[in-house]
Amino acid sequence: MEAIATSVGLLATATTTLHWLQARSNAKRAVRRRLSLDAVGKGVALMTVMQQHRGMAAALLSGDKGFAERLASKQQEVDSALSALGDRLALLPELAAAGRRFENIRTGWVQLCQEVRGYSAEQSFAAHTALVQQILYLLGDMGERGGLLEARAPAVAALAQVLLLRLPLLTESIGQARALGTGFAAQGRCGAVGRIRLSFLERRIRDCLSDVGTMLETQSLVGRAQECRHKVDALLTLMETRLIGIDRISLAPDAYFRCATEAIDACLALWQAVEQVTRQALPAAT
Repeated sequence: MEAIATSVGLLATATTTLHWLQARSNAKRAVRRRLSLDAVGKGVALMTVMQQHRGMAAALLSGDKGFAERLASKQQEVDSALSALGDRLALLPELAAAGRRFENIRTGWVQLCQEVRGYSAEQSFAAHTALVQQILYLLGDMGERGGLLEARAPAVAALAQVLLLRLPLLTESIGQARALGTGFAAQGRCGAVGRIRLSFLERRIRDCLSDVGTMLETQSLVGRAQECRHKVDALLTLMETRLIGIDRISLAPDAYFRCATEAIDACLALWQAVEQVTRQALPAAT
């Protein structure tokens, strides 16, 4: 009897220990995911101001001098966003490898700031877009290394995909359309090549928007998704009627820039809503 009691006691102790270890592991995983999600949010903020800088540079280098002061102010915002993201990366050792890509982005940004006033509009677009592409890769790195894609719950995994890939790609597609279209509006013409590029972006924006809508079936997100679609559709209509479908552009660069920015802001508002839903669901997604 004594042996049986001892065995039962040992089993109970072992079970308690296993439960404690599992709870500790889950708690550490939850902290890692939360910090990773915080870092992804800072990465999206960096992408947003970098895209704005690209659009303003496009207008300035295409002849609209009214963007000069705004470009300098936006550069300071990019610097602040880089610092904020760097601080977040430092909080999570698992993101150390992603930090190497971040340093490459920071170095590329410093070089861009030094040289952008001497670029053509096309050179500026290419340099900015290369940096934004690296930020998109960085978002994926942070999400993967931070465990956001490890959730077993399919709904949470789908939300993480929207946060890390679908919405950032939609936002960047609109950002490219904003930069190119603002430059064309400043020049007063688009040309055959410009029409092809904008038409390609228009199709990609529609595809990205459709993908996002398909993946966001949560009732609490339907309203935000519809608001996003409304703003993006307004931009697409403007692109078709005032840029792509005419020979001479009379649309003011600032007016087009504002419309595209409203579409991007709607995408970012949807991103924030998805982020909140994801954050609430993560603790239960082992």
